[in-house]
Amino acid sequence: NYLTITYKGDANAFNDLRWEFTGKGVYGFIATYYDGMLKPVNYSSIPKPKNTEQTVIIDLGASGIDMSAGLAGIHLHQTAGNGNFEITKAYLSKSQPTIQQQTTQPETTSQQIEKNKVVINGFQISDINKGIRTVYTVSDTEDNVVERGLIYGIRGKVNDNEMVADSSNSYVHAFKATTKGVSSVVYGNMEKSTSYIMTMQFGNVKNEFFTTNFMFRAYAKRADGTYEYSDIVTTTVFKVADVVYRGKKMYDQKSHDYLYDNILKRINPNYEKVSYDFTGSVYPVYVD
Repeated sequence: NYLTITYKGDANAFNDLRWEFTGKGVYGFIATYYDGMLKPVNYSSIPKPKNTEQTVIIDLGASGIDMSAGLAGIHLHQTAGNGNFEITKAYLSKSQPTIQQQTTQPETTSQQIEKNKVVINGFQISDINKGIRTVYTVSDTEDNVVERGLIYGIRGKVNDNEMVADSSNSYVHAFKATTKGVSSVVYGNMEKSTSYIMTMQFGNVKNEFFTTNFMFRAYAKRADGTYEYSDIVTTTVFKVADVVYRGKKMYDQKSHDYLYDNILKRINPNYEKVSYDFTGSVYPVYVD
């Protein structure tokens, strides 16, 4: 019922890491993926890797993985370019292990603590609104968030420190969330949190739009005028469409074909067509 993992590595190595439990689903390590996100018991969320070892205990039952019939196997999937990591120890157990790290918290700075209150969960493609949907979550444990929203930028035109709500860079645009953007599902496991969805519509765009490296960052403004920001996620519309299409995550045949006809084949005429077989999940796909 519990999976204990000791690991080390590059800070971004877990950004698109997925664990496939044979016959039981695909789960994200630090973000919601196809069937959910793994839930640790000794941390509020799984810490990013660093150059020293860390150990997490994952509650497989709480994560939604049924272990009553055992486990046939585990496969790890990672997107190239996010860095390297090493798992130095891993084991399954029926009862929750007791380790020293279980009663401690990961090393964090005040800036990291703030970032953990605002998180980008992932992306979806809408064939109805014809745009890329960003799903993000804001935690308001102190009941003092007066504004939340999403910031867009273009990699190569914008530096990371310019991705702020009041940026003077003309390639940075911040948009406030409205009640229409409130998600009916709360993603992640932060306390007193609300998830939001914002769509950037494609419009009549040229092909290069779909391969542009867009930067995404969520924010929350507090009553005292201070801001808290998520980490910056950089991806392309083509990459999101590719992951969603190959994973068969659109909700019907028509929406599945929309990705192929309007994005994937348009950019790559030799793109291989995939037959549609809905996998039963509409979780946002996290890509970085």
